[in-house]
Amino acid sequence: MNVVGERSGAAGQESAAEAVPEFYVALEFLGDGQCGRPGLPSAPLTEAVVRVTATGTALATITAPHPYSTFTGVTAAADNRTFVLAAQKPARLPLPVTALPATRLFLLRIDPASRTPDGRTRLTPLPIPEQPAQAVSGLALSPDATRLAATIGPFPEAAGLHMFTLATGAERVWDGPPVGPAFGPGAVHGCLSWAADGHTLALLSSGAPSPDRGVRLLDTTAPGSNLLASSRLVLPTPDGPVNLSGNYWRQVLISADGQVIIAVIQVETPHASGRMPGVTQKLVTFSASSGTLLRELNHLPVHGSYQHVPWASPSAQLLIVTGTHPGPTVGSFNLGHSAGTLSGGRFTPIPWSTRTFAAAW
Repeated sequence: MNVVGERSGAAGQESAAEAVPEFYVALEFLGDGQCGRPGLPSAPLTEAVVRVTATGTALATITAPHPYSTFTGVTAAADNRTFVLAAQKPARLPLPVTALPATRLFLLRIDPASRTPDGRTRLTPLPIPEQPAQAVSGLALSPDATRLAATIGPFPEAAGLHMFTLATGAERVWDGPPVGPAFGPGAVHGCLSWAADGHTLALLSSGAPSPDRGVRLLDTTAPGSNLLASSRLVLPTPDGPVNLSGNYWRQVLISADGQVIIAVIQVETPHASGRMPGVTQKLVTFSASSGTLLRELNHLPVHGSYQHVPWASPSAQLLIVTGTHPGPTVGSFNLGHSAGTLSGGRFTPIPWSTRTFAAAW
């Protein structure tokens, strides 16, 4: 596949840095995928599957270790061999606020060259305390796999920004507005992302309407615990007719080179009668320095769930995108029937299971 705007290598050829990673870890539904209603699990039951990107071949399958029943989140480091998984204890709805299911974070290392499935993965608990009665609604592993950024809170819409050192479990917390958005388990993984420099973190500040809301870049090396003081607003959240529901940002992430913000936005068209707005979605890119709109990559209907960008090349010229096509309903979720690469306006499908809940490269 040709990469538009490729920065190195012969014309018509991908550089190694711009190529899609060889492997990914997918969280795939177990059972019928039903959840989120009274009497049903609070989150879908999943297992983690290591797959080959080019063929979809499953190399290993990991189930949530006892006493946990499901994986609700996954994030990857830049080496394509190190991942962090969030595992949740079983719980059924309705739940009191003080009894949200506890979540534990695990380190997953993969060795695709191992001749045996058991040797291809190693799952170990991180020295990070279990999060009781807290919703872990977003995860981002630093490129060098030394730190984990997470949005954690008693309600997803009130989640705060936490950062953990993987080796020791040391925790740092920033005070300030909620970090979101909050659209349910698995749906917000992608609202936190790291640049390759290992200290710039892109995030979305949410909460009540405010000039401070929007896409921000946080310098995680800056002293202090004030989120707004240590970060820069790149893209404010618009108010008014374009954002009647308050769900304008569906996903935001920064390219590894730190130059581009990639976003999935909800486009609302108000009805003259005052009825609920019509909704579509756009995949767009902005300049991370100026906030200027760079490109509109697509403008699509919403196929039950929104498209998602689980991976971008360092320059954001090559993306992996899911949910761009209508797909089957699995349990409580309407899924895109495929994933694919997007480059130069061309979408190329890759092998994909319709039972995939979330994935990380």
